[in-house]
Amino acid sequence: EYDLVRDSIEGPQLSLDLATHNADLRYEHAAAHLRAWTLVGTLGASVGQQHNDFEAASTLVPDYDQWSWSLYDIERFVHERLEFEIGGRYDGLHRKANLEERDWLGQQAGGRLDAESCTADGAGGNGGGRCIIDFNTASATLGMLARPFRRFNPLRGASLRLQLDSSARTPAIDEQFMNGAAPSFPLLGVGDSRLGVERSWGGELAARYEGDWLQVEANAYGSFIDNYIYFVPEQQEGQCAPLTCTTRGPMPVFVFEAIDALLGGGELRFDLRAPRLPFGLSGNAAWVRGRDLAAADHLALLPADRYALTGRYFLPDTRVSARAYLELGGTVVARQTRYQVDLDFAPPPPAYVLLGAGAGVELLTGDQILRLSLSGTNLLNMRYRDYNSLLRYFADEPGWGLQLRVAVDFDVSLGREA
Repeated sequence: EYDLVRDSIEGPQLSLDLATHNADLRYEHAAAHLRAWTLVGTLGASVGQQHNDFEAASTLVPDYDQWSWSLYDIERFVHERLEFEIGGRYDGLHRKANLEERDWLGQQAGGRLDAESCTADGAGGNGGGRCIIDFNTASATLGMLARPFRRFNPLRGASLRLQLDSSARTPAIDEQFMNGAAPSFPLLGVGDSRLGVERSWGGELAARYEGDWLQVEANAYGSFIDNYIYFVPEQQEGQCAPLTCTTRGPMPVFVFEAIDALLGGGELRFDLRAPRLPFGLSGNAAWVRGRDLAAADHLALLPADRYALTGRYFLPDTRVSARAYLELGGTVVARQTRYQVDLDFAPPPPAYVLLGAGAGVELLTGDQILRLSLSGTNLLNMRYRDYNSLLRYFADEPGWGLQLRVAVDFDVSLGREA
C-alpha cells in the first residue's frame, strides 16, 4: 500500500507477503432408511497453515505463523414433513507472533500483554518478543425444519425452521496484535493479546413460503455472547483530544476489548412475480439490536435499520436472447438512534435514500451463453455517510457509479428456468 509521502521516500509504505495453504476432506455417508425416516450425514476435516510477513515504517500487525485444524459431523433425520439436524465441530489453532520492540512495548505499556503466552526473547535481536498461543474450541447446533402443509396445495411451499446453537470464534491476528494504522485504514487500531475465545449461545426462528409467483421469508434471531470481541472508539486526553497526536496528524483510536453482549434482530425478504405479466417486485428489510451488558447501554457501531425495494420489467425472449430485464430500485437507511452518546467521536450521520437502476440480458453465441448486466448506484449523486464506515469521520461515501459485468457460460442450453 502507498501513502502520500515526501519525494525522497521510495517504495510502498506497507508491504505484505501472505502464504496460505488449506486441505479439506469431506465424506457423505450412505443414507440409512429407518421406516418413515432417512438418516443422511456428512463428516469432514480440514487443516490450514498461514505464514505472513509485513514490512512497514510502522507496524500494523506483527509477522506471524499459524496452524489451524477442525473436525465436524452433521447428521439429518429427514421425514416428509419434518427434518431434525444435529451437528458438532471441534477447532484448534496454534499461533506464533513475532513482535518488534515497538509492538512489544506498546502492548506492555497498555497492560494488554498476555504474560502466560508471551516471552521477551528478543526476537530478531531487536528487543521485542514472541507470543505463542493455542486455542481449542467446540461448537454444536440443533435444528428443526417443519413443512406442516406438505399435502395442502395452497400452502404446500410453507416451512418453519428453528435452530439453536453454541458457537465459538477465536480472535483474529489484528484483534490480538494490531498496533498502528495503514494508508487504507485511517485510524489507530490497538489489539489485546489477552483476548480469548468468543462464545455465543443463540437461536433463530425462520418462516418461509415458496409459491409459483411469490416467495417470502422472515426470520428473527438472538444470542448471548460471552467475551464478545468489540472494536470500539477510545477517546484520548491531551492536545489533540479526543483524538491522539501522531506524526501523521491527529487520529481516532479504536481498541479491541472483550465484553458480554446481547445481539438480536430480524430480516424480511419477498420476491413477487406477477402472474402472466412481465413485472416483478422484490424487497427486503433488516433490523439489528445490541446491548453492552457491562455498560448497560447500546452496542456501538451496529448497522442502522435498512429497507430496499426494487421493481423489475422482464422483456420477452427472442431467438438469440433470454431473461432480459430492466429494473429500478431504492434503498432507505435510517439514522442510527441507538448508540452510546459519550463513546463515539461523532454522532451518527443522517438518514439517506439511494436510487439505483440496472439492465441485463443473456445472449446465445454459438455453444456459449454471454451474460451482460449494467447497474447504476447512487444515481441522484446523494452526499451521505455510512454509520458503519470508518471513513465517515473524514469523507462522504462515493457518488454515482456504473458497473458493467460480463460472464460466459460454456455448453449451457438457453431458456427460462422452470
